[in-house]
Amino acid sequence: MNKDEEIRRGHNAGRIVNDPLFVEAVEAVRGRLLSIMETAKTDEATLHAKTCLGLLNDIRQHLVRVMTDGKLAAESIKLEQDKRSWWQRVA
Repeated sequence: MNKDEEIRRGHNAGRIVNDPLFVEAVEAVRGRLLSIMETAKTDEATLHAKTCLGLLNDIRQHLVRVMTDGKLAAESIKLEQDKRSWWQRVA
C-alpha cells in the first residue's frame, strides 16, 4: 500500500471513529455488554459478553491504528517534500 492510499484510509477511519453515530453505537453496545456481564447467571454468559466487549474494542482500535498510520504517512510525505525543498535551496 502506498502512502497516498494510507492517507486516504486514515481520513476515512478518522471520519468513522469521530462520527457521532458510530460513537453512540459503540457506547450503546458497550453498555449492553457490561449490563449482560453484571447480570449473567453463568460463567459462560459472562465470558461470552467479555469476548464480545474485547471484539468491540478491537474494531475501534483497528480504526484508530489506520487513522494514525494515515497521519504518519502524511507527515512522512511532508518531511520528504521539505527535505527536497531544502536541498534545492542550498544547491
